[in-house]
Amino acid sequence: MAQSNRSNNSSRLPEDIWLRRIMKFGLPLGLLTIALLWGAYMTEQAWMLQSFIGLAALTFITGIIYNVRLVIVLVRERRREEE
Repeated sequence: MAQSNRSNNSSRLPEDIWLRRIMKFGLPLGLLTIALLWGAYMTEQAWMLQSFIGLAALTFITGIIYNVRLVIVLVRERRREEE
């Protein structure tokens, strides 16, 4: 019930330059990772699978960084609203 007191603007993502930068870096990286996995499966090339493993780790780390930054920004906004 506590969420019903919040405004309609709370459902959208906050405007943060670093969130946007991480997203613009992470989305193409994720697409490239999926393309490498698909290419490794279709062509059975070992280098594609090795590249996929490295890029998958980088994509995962990018996602974790994005989520941590999002939580930081949301906590800052909530504290600003309470003051």
